[in-house]
Amino acid sequence: MASLVASAPSLSASSDYMFPWGLSPDGGGKLLILGAGKVGVAIARSPGGKERCVLTHTSAAKVAASNADPNLPDGNCEFRLGDEATWANLPAPSDVEAVLITFALSWELDGAALRRLWPRLPADRVIVYGTTSVYGGIFDHKSVVTEAMPLTGVGVTGKPLADRGAAEEWTLSGDGGGGATVLNLAGLSFGRDEDLRGFFDKGYVSHAYAVVNLVHVLDVVSITRLLLDGRGAGQRFNVSSGAYRWKDLGEAVGFLKEGNDGGGGGKEEEATDAPQLPGHPEHPPPSKLSKIVSVAKLSALLEQEVGGKLFPWRSPVAARPDLAPVSRGLPSDEGRGGAGHDRQWALMVDNFEGKWHGPAYWFERGGEGGGTLSFAAASTVRPATTLHMYVWTRVCLWS
Repeated sequence: MASLVASAPSLSASSDYMFPWGLSPDGGGKLLILGAGKVGVAIARSPGGKERCVLTHTSAAKVAASNADPNLPDGNCEFRLGDEATWANLPAPSDVEAVLITFALSWELDGAALRRLWPRLPADRVIVYGTTSVYGGIFDHKSVVTEAMPLTGVGVTGKPLADRGAAEEWTLSGDGGGGATVLNLAGLSFGRDEDLRGFFDKGYVSHAYAVVNLVHVLDVVSITRLLLDGRGAGQRFNVSSGAYRWKDLGEAVGFLKEGNDGGGGGKEEEATDAPQLPGHPEHPPPSKLSKIVSVAKLSALLEQEVGGKLFPWRSPVAARPDLAPVSRGLPSDEGRGGAGHDRQWALMVDNFEGKWHGPAYWFERGGEGGGTLSFAAASTVRPATTLHMYVWTRVCLWS
């Protein structure tokens, strides 16, 4: 495994920061990139990508254009998961060291094809791109979203993503599958103003003080390169540089004048209501709901490679490299975030649903007429109770 500290630029040079390839140093094995989206192409364009990668496209015309690009590999090929005849175009399995699946999977549509293709792939060296929108079970404004959340989310267009989550789970540990690494990506940005303006233009902004989770494409490239060595096999990781306020992003790209709330309301507390999408009242699209994607799990892995320091995430706004997120969902974040927050909030929710965690201590007043309430010793100790916290307080202390 290559040492990052010895081969990568200084941690302060975040704009140039790139992990080394998690591939054999002899350059023999290839990275097969299934799908030529913006991240797949960016990986092929990254240092050494022309020699180490093979891109696939869905048409012969796109293959020809790709092979003619001097900055891309020249052995690219046509491939469609649902068209088994195109699989013959892929490099021989013996020439493939790792595989990256960049397109969205569907268990209903792709499950049968995946089962047939999987034996041809180096399963523990497969990376599958997912989305942080796949997570459901979000019950609170600015909830911290971890990899343990249920995969019942809804995409920004209102499409339920449980089917996509099922396909990803099969690549992680399914019968006949398993071994892959799934990276759930936040909203992608190259740092260009137009990347962020697109969010505003498409109506994804519900409130100036709501937050959106973003990640720079080059950070995704860097992390993907590192994980090609299989260190994340069988695991799911969130990839996000943090949750940013729409107000801060709008001001950074000149879409909102400083101090303007964009018409969504000027008070942060007013951003707590998640607008509902017609047809999906129980599952508003994640872009409409302020949530904080936790990268605690990924950070623990990356810090092993950067000498215990924080990974130098790039800003999603090139003109504002100093733009800081509200939170990255790390335990060290100020305010809400991390496992401690998750546990405390879960306890509070249970309390108000009538579930009190832990033992209940009952105390009596001594003497005639009730006397003085003494806490010297509890008259009754119950291991657990279902009394509402308020009722428990009234009965125990003031009755």
